[in-house]
Amino acid sequence: MNTIRKINFPIRFFGLAPIYVVVMAVLLALFIIGSILMRLHPLVLLCFIVGYILTLSFLLRRSIQEHKLGNPDYFQGLMISRSTPRKIVDKSHVFHHLIS
Repeated sequence: MNTIRKINFPIRFFGLAPIYVVVMAVLLALFIIGSILMRLHPLVLLCFIVGYILTLSFLLRRSIQEHKLGNPDYFQGLMISRSTPRKIVDKSHVFHHLIS
């Protein structure tokens, strides 16, 4: 792969767009700040952080694999394929008139 093509790839973190990574980091930071202000036991905080990281790694495992295989837009591809209709029905026969 040439250098120009490598430069034009979008920046991805674990296969996610930067905005999604920022949102997840902000949510984690808000929870940590909230738990400190509520004076939760540090063990509860540690258990939550470990659970958060394990859950994210489990949920993003497929995305990380696709990113390593060279498909940085895995989630976008899923959204496009799910929103594309399986069968196009021409009820008003527009395509039939265009072809003939």
